Amino acid sequence: MTNAKFIQPVYKNISTFQSGVEPLYKNISTFWSGLDPQYKNISTFWGDLNPLYKNIATFSTGLPNQQMIGSFWNTNGPLWSQSMVIWAKIDAGTATAADRAQLASNLTAVVNNSQTFWGPAVTARLGGTFQSSFQTPLFSKYGIAGTSPQSLTALTADKRAAFFVEWFDGLNGFSGYDQIDNWMFQAKWSPALTNVQGRGTGVTIGLVDTRLAGDADVLARVTYSGGTTTYSNVHGTAVASLMVAAHDGRNIMGIAPGANIAFYNPYDANASSSWSTVGKGIDAVVGAGASVVNLSLGEPGLAFSPKWDTAMKSASKASQALFVIAAGNDGLTQTTNVPWTAAKGVPFLVVGSVDANNQISSFSNRPGEACLIVQGQCGQTAAFGSGGPLKNYFLVAPGENVLASNGAGGVARYSGTSLAAPLVTGTIALLQGRWPWLKNFPAETAQIILRSARDLGAPGVDPVYGWGMLDVEAAQAPLNFNNLVYYTVARGVSTPQSVSAVRSSTNRAAWAAQGAYISAFETIGGTNRDFLVPLSPSLSGTKVGSVYFQDFVFNRLVAWASAPALTSVGGHLSLSDTGVATAMPVSPGFKMAMRSRLVPIGPTERSVRNFRAENSLTIGDVQDRFSLTVGQGSSATTTLQSGFGLESDYAPLDGGVNPIAGFASGGAHMRATVAIRADLRVSFSNSRSRRDALGDTLRGAGSEAVVLDANYRATAQNVQIDYAPRRWLSLSTTYTLLREESGLLGVGSNAVDGLVGASRTEAVTVGASVEPMRGLLLSASGTQSRSRSRDGGAALRTGASGLGASAYAIALAKSGIVRAADQVRLSLTQPLAVTRGSVDLTTLGVVDRETGALGAVTQSLTVRERPRLVGELNYGLPLQGGWGEVSLFGRGDFRSDARNAQGVATGMRLRLAF
Repeated sequence: MTNAKFIQPVYKNISTFQSGVEPLYKNISTFWSGLDPQYKNISTFWGDLNPLYKNIATFSTGLPNQQMIGSFWNTNGPLWSQSMVIWAKIDAGTATAADRAQLASNLTAVVNNSQTFWGPAVTARLGGTFQSSFQTPLFSKYGIAGTSPQSLTALTADKRAAFFVEWFDGLNGFSGYDQIDNWMFQAKWSPALTNVQGRGTGVTIGLVDTRLAGDADVLARVTYSGGTTTYSNVHGTAVASLMVAAHDGRNIMGIAPGANIAFYNPYDANASSSWSTVGKGIDAVVGAGASVVNLSLGEPGLAFSPKWDTAMKSASKASQALFVIAAGNDGLTQTTNVPWTAAKGVPFLVVGSVDANNQISSFSNRPGEACLIVQGQCGQTAAFGSGGPLKNYFLVAPGENVLASNGAGGVARYSGTSLAAPLVTGTIALLQGRWPWLKNFPAETAQIILRSARDLGAPGVDPVYGWGMLDVEAAQAPLNFNNLVYYTVARGVSTPQSVSAVRSSTNRAAWAAQGAYISAFETIGGTNRDFLVPLSPSLSGTKVGSVYFQDFVFNRLVAWASAPALTSVGGHLSLSDTGVATAMPVSPGFKMAMRSRLVPIGPTERSVRNFRAENSLTIGDVQDRFSLTVGQGSSATTTLQSGFGLESDYAPLDGGVNPIAGFASGGAHMRATVAIRADLRVSFSNSRSRRDALGDTLRGAGSEAVVLDANYRATAQNVQIDYAPRRWLSLSTTYTLLREESGLLGVGSNAVDGLVGASRTEAVTVGASVEPMRGLLLSASGTQSRSRSRDGGAALRTGASGLGASAYAIALAKSGIVRAADQVRLSLTQPLAVTRGSVDLTTLGVVDRETGALGAVTQSLTVRERPRLVGELNYGLPLQGGWGEVSLFGRGDFRSDARNAQGVATGMRLRLAF
């Protein structure tokens, strides 16, 4: 067969206890630490939903209960751990006679305790004694002589580890309960979650793999079987069991036990196949109704073979399903780019493996910086599956020592990316079971899986872990609670609710008292998902129509609502005093937000009142593809940059983040934002000033040009580009054009002839924010400007080259200092300082010393300011689920002799929103 040698079902057939001996040997205690949540707190894991098992006691009688199982392993686990320490001494040749005696005593105790505890259950299941039906066959398999465990000392370390795991798994198989495995906790999956989400009912999973046999659970779910029947091994059955094994109190549980399997075996009697045969298999299973296809096969030496393009080309139905492909077990990083032409637009995911500590498995292939090349380019196109970096399609899942069907009615542990891939496939089946229309949106389904993954390794999408770790619960929950459209439903009446209203714990308590629940909607690409969130405990475990209330979403909603009420800028949290915007849906696909606050009048402003009102209104679509903001008051938010959410950051005399725009703040303003693509936004804004002159001075070389307060008017236009190529990185560039009617950088005069005429300032601001780890944000911004006079008749005007000025700010923010919701920020700012240029001052003077004639005398003054540095420390703590905030600050001028210096200041602020 063509290319037969290139396709293998398990790649290198990773041995769990050979190449993976060391991690298992060292981390064997993981079993003990995981037993408490698995057994003592079993109700937390299983949930209280009766429909899952009805009455769990009906499975069997006379079997140990879960509390007793936990106690058994908590007693015998330490005995085995102590034995492992002694074995290490034996291997090193340092064991004493006392050590060997202790080892024999420990192992004898484990065997005797097991016989006493599990004997009745073994006899009830198998009919013989514990020794004849369980102990003797297992001892014989590992070459242990007789019934004495002392002969275990002759086994190598990997055989000892393998024996213990089989002893552990084998005994748990007699518990009368489905077995719990470590991957369930790693991937945040539980059978209760599966039940709530509909068990994958109505979904057909395509499986192109070795022939299925020997497992009644798996065979019961097969609705189509194609391909050859001449080759079979346990691989296909093990993979299928992780997806569809029944929750029946025996062996393992599949993520989507209600799903069906459309199966195709592409392997001949020699265990070989071809890419064209794989393509036929894809067509066959998709034609049989599969909306997601598991492909735990591939070409050795590559995480993603270029031949996948060939296989997808030969499969005419490839675009109708989502493909989950195992990355392979060579332990390599892909460096080969993949031509992606025939299969352009086919959505797929590539899955690597991690160990029990969420570290990439030594055998797992990795995407590296390889690309899918379309028309000679690597750049990601608009459609998912249409080229770009391979890591953008990559995530990881548990793949070491995974408990799966052994194809003979029992279980065994296997390692490989082949075991990680079906965990992703089963999660997709749950999604498509809860929201059946997602079967028609494979690209959107893939995005849900990737965007819900937990970040591992380097922040953002990286060349080792891709998007990160599969999170089954997060995939079944909203991706971003801030982007949902909310309704409360009480007594059959549906009422729209704003995001702020849902964040309020007071509101949620009131709604719960009414027996209400939340119905929320999330837009993803060309489709959407709905969520039913119970607010009253009485709703848990019940249904609305044919679907269950999603208790797990309620828990995530509460966690979101308790998060900081700090402004999110560029995907990062930032301390903010720019006001709270209350969002609400206004029509399908659109939302509106309003901001209103009272601001103290500054000392340079003339008003009979102590406060002025500032308001703004924002209208946009729920996907944040575009928005329009209009308002009156401070316009700091029109140029808001990631990591800088305080108005002082943008103040013209004290701020270091585009202070040029700050000269035209306080009056009417507007801002329009358009998302060019998900990671690129362009904004246009216009703002006006509404205050008197700042009453400042310009310092000349050896003298000062003192000016008086005067009415001051200015306008500013901004064009800002925000680019976030990674979750942990955002970049921005802003061009600002400031026009001052009778001033220069805020300096004005009330003289009749005007010391300063009109001026024009152009500025460029560059900013960046980096989040090297969760909750830690480093932000920086720098501005350079040039100002020129526009009124040649003014008494004070700039020289030919104008005035050059600069400003910068650096901020370091950390959340979770005292509480999970708080944040502290340390910033260093150089406010705007004129660094180069000159001004020409024209005054009346004697121009002819002989006649005493008067005339215009012009002096040229070089302007250069000593830059001023300001340090500030802020701490913010949100109150009442985001409806208020307590802020503390300290501020100090490092160069107090500079203009506008303020020395040291401290204070606090209490904000409550209504």
